[in-house]
Amino acid sequence: MNAESGSVQARRDVLLVEDNPGDAVLVRLALDRATTPYSLTVSPTLGEARETYAKGRFDVIVLDLGLPDGVGPDTIRVVRDFAEEQAIVVLTGHT
Repeated sequence: MNAESGSVQARRDVLLVEDNPGDAVLVRLALDRATTPYSLTVSPTLGEARETYAKGRFDVIVLDLGLPDGVGPDTIRVVRDFAEEQAIVVLTGHT
């Protein structure tokens, strides 16, 4: 419950598309520091993310640009094909 408003904060459902388990842990640790409750679903490939997205409702997709089945800006285009209006946060180690 939020002390200022007296209301319960809504849980945010996050779809993380990340094939590196260590990086997925880092994202989870960062989300643990947030004040908003969350649920994290991890998909290691774009193909799995497409299937997972079709089965659920997500507030945001956190997307790595270096995946086994997608690299760089084309990865965003693939996600836009199945999640046209969805908010996307891009993670990348590329310069």
